[in-house]
Amino acid sequence: MSILLPRWYIIFFTTDFVHFIWRMNFETLQMNIMKWLYFTILSCMVASCANENDLTQINIGDNFISSQTNFVIIDTFTVSMSTVLVDSIPTSGTGEILVGEYSDKSMGIINSQSFLQMGSPEKQSINAEAVFDSLVLELNYSSQYYGDTLQLQDLNVFRVTDDIELNDDNYLYNTSTFQCDETPIGSLQFYPRPNTETLLTVRLNDDLGISFMNLMKDESSEITTSGKFVEYFKGIALKPGSKNSCIYSFQSVDTLVNMILYTHYIGETRIEKSYKFPLYATNTCFNHIEADRTGTFIENIKTQREELSSASTGNMAFLQAGTGLVTRLDFPGIDRMLEMGFRNILYRAELVLKPVGSLYKPIELPTSLILYNTDKYNQFGAAVVNTSEETVYADFSLDEVYGENTSYQFDLTNYFINEFADGYVNPENGILVSFTDDIAKSTLKRVAFDARNGMAFKPTLKLYYIFYN
Repeated sequence: MSILLPRWYIIFFTTDFVHFIWRMNFETLQMNIMKWLYFTILSCMVASCANENDLTQINIGDNFISSQTNFVIIDTFTVSMSTVLVDSIPTSGTGEILVGEYSDKSMGIINSQSFLQMGSPEKQSINAEAVFDSLVLELNYSSQYYGDTLQLQDLNVFRVTDDIELNDDNYLYNTSTFQCDETPIGSLQFYPRPNTETLLTVRLNDDLGISFMNLMKDESSEITTSGKFVEYFKGIALKPGSKNSCIYSFQSVDTLVNMILYTHYIGETRIEKSYKFPLYATNTCFNHIEADRTGTFIENIKTQREELSSASTGNMAFLQAGTGLVTRLDFPGIDRMLEMGFRNILYRAELVLKPVGSLYKPIELPTSLILYNTDKYNQFGAAVVNTSEETVYADFSLDEVYGENTSYQFDLTNYFINEFADGYVNPENGILVSFTDDIAKSTLKRVAFDARNGMAFKPTLKLYYIFYN
């Protein structure tokens, strides 16, 4: 039997061997015979089954080969989805300052505060006759925002009273927090301008600025080195005020976050001088993120060990960076594939997840998702890898016209080959859908996956098998 494939190659099947003609130059076929068989069949037809006992089959080489080979796609396995709350997410040293509050109809009211430390001024000498003008905090916008940026926002700056110290693992988390003075040292009402080169300037308390100036005049040890300065001035916290409709972002890079002391003195003319107090360290700059989920489908989510089934959360499963929401996948009944009484090769396994399109604009959907192995306690294991031992990332497909066919596809071939390898499938193991590490730590990107049963919505697992005698 010969089957004509796209114009430059042909595959011949016989009882003993396969020859591959590449642009009419013969080479020894290096890959598994069954893999080439799979590609040949796929170029001609696609088969699927209505249920696990109704396997569509294609007979290959009836006139040439005494044995029978069948190609089958099984796509009716149940994919069980649930939402898990991870205990804490590292948010320090990400390069992003997230501040504000907004209401997300599926995730709840999200509030983000940012803590950071400032170092001593770059230049120390100051004229003894210097007069204080002002002390300001200067921030550079980043590209992120969540919610409505067209409304007036409140920002408050507080002086931190606790030592900001890293945990034993050298991180600070979305759950970390430190005490502050009750009265802010600076406040501002403004309209956010994310993704611009505009600076945001917040005037700070004059008394604080005068105390800094006097320390410089006295050449006090509290201000001569950054290490001494953070013992004296432990840091600042940026918190949203009462009027907030969005979370906006700034860049936490040492040259782009500054407290600036403005002074002048009178010589022959008026001479103005400014002194920058730069960001002390990026690894102690972190975002404290809270979520009030009252009234949402996931308001009862509490601990990492207790996931919420999609059946109890509106037939949806949720994922959000920064707040610790991840989606768990389980495959009940997958162990039935081990009961097959004939020889088979699992050639490919493909998972398809669809977002709930009505909740988001297409531009809001994250495009980079990753999978992790997990256990019955929802602990993060190793990342899921493909047959080349490379991390499996989502293949994101966006339906820009109708949105109905927007999907995330994952190659789970290697995952299921390993699951079936020892003849036992542990029902307590599953998969966590999450973000790549950098996105999980520094953003609030989110998505709700559709878990309804309809063919156009449901999560789908497709197993591509070759059966042979």
